[in-house]
Amino acid sequence: MASQRQLQQQHDQGATVPVWTVESVRSLGLTTTIDKAASILGISRTKAYALAKQDDFPIKLVRAGRRYLVPTPALIDLLTGGRTAE
Repeated sequence: MASQRQLQQQHDQGATVPVWTVESVRSLGLTTTIDKAASILGISRTKAYALAKQDDFPIKLVRAGRRYLVPTPALIDLLTGGRTAE
C-alpha cells in the first residue's frame, strides 16, 4: 500500500489518487485487470507485473492467454482481512 508520505507527495504534485472503497471494487465485476488491482493495492504497475511473473502476487491470478486477471472477490477479501463488508 502507498505510504501516507507518498500520498501526500502525489497530492502536493496535483496528482489525483483514486479512492477505492469496497463498493467501488465490487462494482468492477467478477475480475479486474492487474493494472487496476495495482492501483487499488497502492503498488506500481511494474511491481504488480513483477510479482505476477514471480507468482508472488498476493492474490491467486487467473491467466487468460497473455493477460492476468484478478478476481475481485479475492481482492475484497484481501482488503477487508476476510471480513464481509456490507
